[in-house]
Amino acid sequence: MKIVHAKDFAGGEIMKRFGSLMLAAVLIFNTLPSISFAENNKTDLKKDVIYRVLVDRFFDGNPRNNENTDPNDLNKSQGGDIQGITNKLDYLKDYGYTTISLSPIFENDKNSYDGFSIVNFKNLDPRFGTIEDLKKLVKEAHKRNMKVILDFVTNNTSPNSDFSSNNKYANWFNPKNST
Repeated sequence: MKIVHAKDFAGGEIMKRFGSLMLAAVLIFNTLPSISFAENNKTDLKKDVIYRVLVDRFFDGNPRNNENTDPNDLNKSQGGDIQGITNKLDYLKDYGYTTISLSPIFENDKNSYDGFSIVNFKNLDPRFGTIEDLKKLVKEAHKRNMKVILDFVTNNTSPNSDFSSNNKYANWFNPKNST
Protein backbone atom coordinates (compact mmCIF):
# COMPACT_ATOMS: atom_id res chain seq x y z
CA MET A 1 0.00 0.00 0.00
CA LYS A 2 1.38 3.38 -1.01
CA ILE A 3 1.07 6.26 1.42
CA VAL A 4 0.01 9.46 -0.33
CA HIS A 5 0.96 12.84 1.12
CA ALA A 6 -0.88 16.14 0.64
CA LYS A 7 2.10 17.48 -1.31
CA ASP A 8 1.57 14.75 -3.92
CA PHE A 9 -1.84 16.10 -4.87
CA ALA A 10 -2.32 18.97 -7.29
CA GLY A 11 -2.91 21.97 -5.08
CA GLY A 12 -1.20 20.33 -2.11
CA GLU A 13 0.76 23.51 -1.52
CA ILE A 14 -2.50 25.42 -1.30
CA MET A 15 -3.80 22.94 1.28
CA LYS A 16 -0.63 23.38 3.34
CA ARG A 17 -1.06 27.17 3.24
CA PHE A 18 -4.73 26.92 4.14
CA GLY A 19 -3.86 24.59 7.02
CA SER A 20 -1.22 27.04 8.28
CA LEU A 21 -3.70 29.92 8.17
CA MET A 22 -6.33 27.87 9.97
CA LEU A 23 -3.79 26.92 12.65
CA ALA A 24 -2.85 30.60 13.07
CA ALA A 25 -6.53 31.53 13.40
CA VAL A 26 -7.10 28.86 16.06
CA LEU A 27 -4.04 29.97 18.01
CA ILE A 28 -5.07 33.61 17.88
CA PHE A 29 -8.67 32.99 18.87
CA ASN A 30 -7.49 30.84 21.78
CA THR A 31 -5.77 33.94 23.20
CA LEU A 32 -8.99 35.96 23.05
CA PRO A 33 -11.61 35.90 25.78
CA SER A 34 -13.55 32.67 25.95
CA ILE A 35 -17.06 33.34 24.71
CA SER A 36 -19.67 30.68 24.14
CA PHE A 37 -21.88 33.05 22.15
CA ALA A 38 -22.70 30.61 19.37
CA GLU A 39 -23.75 27.86 21.78
CA ASN A 40 -25.99 29.99 23.98
CA ASN A 41 -27.32 32.53 21.51
CA LYS A 42 -31.08 32.32 21.12
CA THR A 43 -31.33 35.43 18.95
CA ASP A 44 -30.77 35.94 15.28
CA LEU A 45 -28.09 38.42 14.15
CA LYS A 46 -30.57 39.62 11.54
CA LYS A 47 -32.37 41.38 14.38
CA ASP A 48 -29.24 43.12 15.67
CA VAL A 49 -28.29 46.69 14.89
CA ILE A 50 -24.54 46.64 14.22
CA TYR A 51 -22.25 49.63 14.63
CA ARG A 52 -18.99 49.30 12.68
CA VAL A 53 -16.10 50.87 14.62
CA LEU A 54 -12.84 52.01 13.04
CA VAL A 55 -11.02 51.72 16.35
CA ASP A 56 -8.37 54.39 15.73
CA ARG A 57 -10.99 56.97 14.72
CA PHE A 58 -13.65 56.34 17.37
CA PHE A 59 -12.54 57.69 20.76
CA ASP A 60 -9.24 58.03 22.63
CA GLY A 61 -9.79 56.47 26.04
CA ASN A 62 -6.13 56.04 26.95
CA PRO A 63 -3.75 58.79 25.77
CA ARG A 64 -0.82 56.84 27.26
CA ASN A 65 -0.91 54.35 24.37
CA ASN A 66 -0.84 57.02 21.65
CA GLU A 67 2.09 56.35 19.37
CA ASN A 68 2.81 58.13 16.11
CA THR A 69 -0.43 60.12 16.36
CA ASP A 70 -0.99 63.43 14.62
CA PRO A 71 -4.46 64.99 14.79
CA ASN A 72 -3.51 67.33 11.94
CA ASP A 73 -2.71 64.47 9.54
CA LEU A 74 -5.61 62.12 8.76
CA ASN A 75 -3.12 59.64 7.26
CA LYS A 76 -1.68 59.14 10.75
CA SER A 77 -3.12 57.47 13.81
CA GLN A 78 -5.61 59.59 15.75
CA GLY A 79 -5.41 57.71 19.07
CA GLY A 80 -8.71 55.84 19.25
CA ASP A 81 -8.49 52.63 21.26
CA ILE A 82 -10.38 49.79 22.91
CA GLN A 83 -10.67 51.72 26.19
CA GLY A 84 -12.37 54.53 24.26
CA ILE A 85 -14.97 52.10 22.92
CA THR A 86 -15.56 50.72 26.41
CA ASN A 87 -16.04 54.29 27.68
CA LYS A 88 -18.71 54.93 25.03
CA LEU A 89 -20.75 51.71 25.29
CA ASP A 90 -23.67 53.47 26.97
CA TYR A 91 -23.65 56.07 24.19
CA LEU A 92 -23.85 53.32 21.57
CA LYS A 93 -26.50 51.41 23.53
CA ASP A 94 -28.61 54.59 23.86
CA TYR A 95 -28.65 54.90 20.07
CA GLY A 96 -30.06 51.39 19.84
CA TYR A 97 -26.99 49.46 18.75
CA THR A 98 -26.94 45.85 19.93
CA THR A 99 -23.63 44.80 18.39
CA ILE A 100 -20.31 46.51 17.73
CA SER A 101 -17.98 45.30 15.02
CA LEU A 102 -14.35 46.31 15.48
CA SER A 103 -11.89 46.99 12.68
CA PRO A 104 -8.82 44.71 12.85
CA ILE A 105 -6.92 45.25 16.12
CA PHE A 106 -3.86 43.08 15.54
CA GLU A 107 -0.35 44.54 15.51
CA ASN A 108 0.03 46.83 12.50
CA ASP A 109 2.70 48.85 10.74
CA LYS A 110 3.47 52.03 12.66
CA ASN A 111 2.07 54.19 9.83
CA SER A 112 -1.18 52.25 9.53
CA TYR A 113 -4.27 53.25 11.45
CA ASP A 114 -7.04 51.13 9.92
CA GLY A 115 -5.81 47.69 10.97
CA PHE A 116 -5.25 46.35 7.45
CA SER A 117 -1.41 46.26 7.48
CA ILE A 118 -0.94 43.48 9.99
CA VAL A 119 2.63 42.59 10.92
CA ASN A 120 1.78 40.10 13.67
CA PHE A 121 -1.47 38.15 13.94
CA LYS A 122 -0.54 36.94 17.44
CA ASN A 123 -0.54 40.32 19.22
CA LEU A 124 -2.92 43.22 19.59
CA ASP A 125 -1.60 46.53 18.36
CA PRO A 126 -0.42 48.31 21.53
CA ARG A 127 -1.88 51.57 20.21
CA PHE A 128 -5.34 49.97 20.52
CA GLY A 129 -4.77 48.48 23.96
CA THR A 130 -4.08 45.17 25.65
CA ILE A 131 -5.81 41.81 25.82
CA GLU A 132 -7.07 42.91 29.25
CA ASP A 133 -8.67 45.97 27.62
CA LEU A 134 -10.34 43.69 25.07
CA LYS A 135 -11.62 41.34 27.79
CA LYS A 136 -13.03 44.33 29.68
CA LEU A 137 -14.75 45.64 26.53
CA VAL A 138 -16.42 42.28 25.92
CA LYS A 139 -17.45 41.95 29.58
CA GLU A 140 -18.90 45.48 29.68
CA ALA A 141 -20.68 44.99 26.36
CA HIS A 142 -22.25 41.77 27.60
CA LYS A 143 -23.46 43.56 30.74
CA ARG A 144 -25.42 45.78 28.34
CA ASN A 145 -26.64 42.79 26.29
CA MET A 146 -24.40 43.88 23.43
CA LYS A 147 -22.24 41.66 21.24
CA VAL A 148 -18.70 42.31 19.99
CA ILE A 149 -17.47 41.16 16.58
CA LEU A 150 -13.74 41.09 15.84
CA ASP A 151 -12.68 41.52 12.23
CA PHE A 152 -9.96 38.92 11.58
CA VAL A 153 -8.55 39.81 8.16
CA THR A 154 -6.24 37.12 6.84
CA ASN A 155 -6.05 38.50 3.32
CA ASN A 156 -4.37 41.77 4.38
CA THR A 157 -0.88 41.75 5.75
CA SER A 158 1.98 44.20 5.78
CA PRO A 159 5.04 43.85 3.56
CA ASN A 160 6.87 44.04 6.91
CA SER A 161 5.13 41.00 8.41
CA ASP A 162 6.92 37.81 9.37
CA PHE A 163 5.07 36.02 6.57
CA SER A 164 6.08 38.36 3.77
CA SER A 165 9.70 38.64 4.89
CA ASN A 166 10.13 34.84 5.06
CA ASN A 167 11.20 33.29 1.73
CA LYS A 168 9.25 30.17 2.66
CA TYR A 169 6.03 32.16 2.13
CA ALA A 170 7.18 34.36 -0.76
CA ASN A 171 4.71 32.86 -3.23
CA TRP A 172 1.79 33.72 -0.92
CA PHE A 173 2.00 37.38 -1.91
CA ASN A 174 1.51 39.35 -5.07
CA PRO A 175 4.47 41.36 -6.29
CA LYS A 176 4.42 44.98 -5.17
CA ASN A 177 3.65 46.16 -8.70
CA SER A 178 0.72 43.80 -9.29
CA THR A 179 -2.75 45.21 -9.82
